[in-house]
Parts: sequence; C-alpha cells; structure tokens
Amino acid sequence: MSYEDRPLSDNILGAIELADFEAAIIRAGYWPYLTGSREYTVLAVPNEPFEAYKHQAVPDLMRPARRTFLKGFVGQMILVGHWDLPTIQRKTARKGSIQVPTLAGPGYDVILKPTVFGNIEVIGRDGSVTLVGNGYPQSNGVLYVTDSILPYQ
Repeated sequence: MSYEDRPLSDNILGAIELADFEAAIIRAGYWPYLTGSREYTVLAVPNEPFEAYKHQAVPDLMRPARRTFLKGFVGQMILVGHWDLPTIQRKTARKGSIQVPTLAGPGYDVILKPTVFGNIEVIGRDGSVTLVGNGYPQSNGVLYVTDSILPYQ
C-alpha cells in the first residue's frame, strides 16, 4: 500500500517487499532525505532482485567497508525532484529524453526516456532499468518500483 499524504520514508518502511532496499537507504545515509519536505523520486528495488544482486554481484554490499560503494549505488536511484509519469512525458515530448540529477552527485545523473511500450527507461552511467507502473505519489515526491537493479560500478 502507498499513501499519498505520507512521505517517501513512511511508504518505503511500510512495504515489506522493499525491506532490503530500505536497509540499504538507511545504511547509505539517505534516510533523512526521504523524511523531509524536499521532493525526491525513488527508484525502489524489490527484495528479490536486490537479494540476487547482493549475493551474485556484490556479496559484501551491506558491510561497513563497502559504504562508499553502497552510497553511490543507492544514491543513483534517488532522483532530485518530483518526476511523476505526466511530468516525464511532458518534459520529454520535445527532446525525447531528459537528464535528471541524483543524490549520488555529479557524474551520476540519469536519463529518463519513454519507451515505445509506454514505460520509462532510466539510463544510468553503467546501464539502465525500466520503471514498472505509473509510480506512487507521495507527500514529498514519487515512488517507483523497478524491474531490476540499476547497474553501478
């Protein structure tokens, strides 16, 4: 369930299927961003693809020694601003795609690009991911669920 009148932090906390991603946000130090009034768009990763990535690609992802990596990995999936589907469609109507800053900082901006199937492709520095559904409005942004991990190296 998602409640439009609650912040991103409350809705992520209440979604059991996002528990691993929630833990990663907290460990990376981004949780305070999602509790405030500034707007962000979160590309949340469900437990199954997050666990697969953690076990296959980066087994020590959640360990203190990997905090810098985790901070970049999670930060690239938190976009600065309110990017709901109508806003993305409106902003990409002329150019075909738009560049959006992320909390990972300069060099980790993402490109939002509509697909021929009506989905949104998020193109990061190291790969891409497709957004599933229209997104869930929050009091301080938008929550999307991705179909897989946005690659990060």
